[in-house]
Amino acid sequence: MVPLISAIVPIYNGEAYIAKIMNCFKAQTFQNFEVIFVNDGSTDETMSKLIENINHSSEKYKVFSQENRGVSAARNLGIDYASGQYICFIDVDDEIHELFFEILYNTVAQSKEEIAFCMASHNHCKINKSIIKTVSYSSDIVLEKLLFSKISTGIWGMIIPTKLLKDNNLKFKEGFNYSEDLHMVWRVVSFSKVIHQIKCSLYIYNENEGSAMTVINNNRFDSMLLMEDLELFFEKNNSTFFPLFKKYGKSRMSWSLLWQAAHYLNFNEFKEFTKKYEFKKDLVKLKDYPSLKVNLSSKIFLFSSLLYFLSVKVLMRNYRK
Repeated sequence: MVPLISAIVPIYNGEAYIAKIMNCFKAQTFQNFEVIFVNDGSTDETMSKLIENINHSSEKYKVFSQENRGVSAARNLGIDYASGQYICFIDVDDEIHELFFEILYNTVAQSKEEIAFCMASHNHCKINKSIIKTVSYSSDIVLEKLLFSKISTGIWGMIIPTKLLKDNNLKFKEGFNYSEDLHMVWRVVSFSKVIHQIKCSLYIYNENEGSAMTVINNNRFDSMLLMEDLELFFEKNNSTFFPLFKKYGKSRMSWSLLWQAAHYLNFNEFKEFTKKYEFKKDLVKLKDYPSLKVNLSSKIFLFSSLLYFLSVKVLMRNYRK
């Protein structure tokens, strides 16, 4: 039987997480899916752990291996082998609610040109599916909401028609360490007719030590290169949205990168980091960006990097409480 959903799970040295994610799949209330594990050149016991777990499961679990080429290449290989009508991307060190596949699929089942995405949290939540709220938007509305941070999602919480990806030749940009998932999100949304936002947390995001979000290094500037690439994409494929994205897209990513650096680094490290990119050149463009937080913090940084650094530390400390 051809599965309705293909879940693509890239793995690099993820032996510690395989049993837990397998339990998540086995607990799903919707079982018409396949899981495509892509071993990205792991050097630990990932392959043996996969074989051990899959040998005791059904044929819906498949494993492919490649030399270490990065998460984008692993996801792209998964797309090539996916046989489901829809595709989901799940990180091996995260978890999914038992209703994840059921709710996502039921939301888009009547159309082949619509996508849906759920919310994420750091904890498992009790969910009553009879009262779940879903809001539907056009593509242009979601693009604007993404740009102005009114909606936040990654590729992890989405269900996407396989046909949409393959007809538009949408693949992850390889050779980048950061924001390659968001680069895909923007393009998927642009080619979708309707986007459904499911207002509940079906995806459990685990921020592990050493994960992408907790590492600040020069690879972070991949994000800026990908935003420049998106400018070219929208110029060619979405001329209506292009002027707005060109005005704010790269500058907003620059702001986000600066905020993360202030949060995770000490002040001396932060000062050195800010010398590697012209943040002021971008942040000055955000003077009319429709967010008080972005406006005010940009002005603070332009006035004093130390004051900005201290402000972020205080705000994030209070946020974590």
